[in-house]
Order: sequence, then C-alpha cells, then structure tokens
Amino acid sequence: MEFDDTDPTMNEVCHDTGHAVGLTHGAQAPPPQDQRAAVLGCMRAYANSSYRDLGPHNTSMINGAY
Repeated sequence: MEFDDTDPTMNEVCHDTGHAVGLTHGAQAPPPQDQRAAVLGCMRAYANSSYRDLGPHNTSMINGAY
C-alpha cells in the first residue's frame, strides 16, 4: 500500500488497510449497509478525520475471515 501524502491521516491508514484485508464500502459489504452507516467505522465511503477505527462490524468481518 502506498499513500500519496507523506503524512496520511489515521482515517486514511485505517480505510486503506481495511481494503488491504478485504473490507469494502457499505453498498458492497455483506450485508449491504448505507455508505454512511456508523457501523462501517473508517470504511465509510467518504473521508472524515473523526473516523479512526474499524468499528465492531468490520472487526467481526476480519476476525471471521482470518
């Protein structure tokens, strides 16, 4: 994974790491979620510096896959 910025935000690191382990945005998530659903944590489809963690849904998806 490579960032365009030399100082990425925690949201960017969390979001892109989520993609690296197979997480998707809300509409593609199993089960589908609204793109802005709080359950998606930092995987929401838009950046916001306050979204700094994966949230419980994504954590359980990772734990289930790995």
